[in-house]
Amino acid sequence: MAYTLGDPFRGLRTIFRICGAASLLAGLAFLLLSADNLRLWQLTPPAVIWPVRLLGAGFLALAIFYLLTARETTIPASALVTAIAINSLSALILIFAYFGGEFAGLDWPGLVLLVLTVLVTLIGAVTPLRYLRAEYREM
Repeated sequence: MAYTLGDPFRGLRTIFRICGAASLLAGLAFLLLSADNLRLWQLTPPAVIWPVRLLGAGFLALAIFYLLTARETTIPASALVTAIAINSLSALILIFAYFGGEFAGLDWPGLVLLVLTVLVTLIGAVTPLRYLRAEYREM
């Protein structure tokens, strides 16, 4: 049922695939970029790189979660609550960091990426809410 036109979870699957692709790209970037590039882009302090690598591993785990959940025939409520929590917390952290002035040094490409990231996380936090209703749980 995951690939039919009558799939009630079609919109949610699309959002999960978008979030999965974004998490996969971020995870690979944080894991595979050199330390010099990470320092040049001000993503890590001068002496410490392991937190950024750990963040990349976390993003890869999120990508696996999103992409595997998008393949399920029926998406369980536990996966919906997990996606809501992950995306809500990510959006809040980014918004508070922005208003705290932590992204003051970003140029326009960085700001565009920041806005796109916040939009993806907000959409990923709001979209699963409608699928928590009872009529989707009985399928």
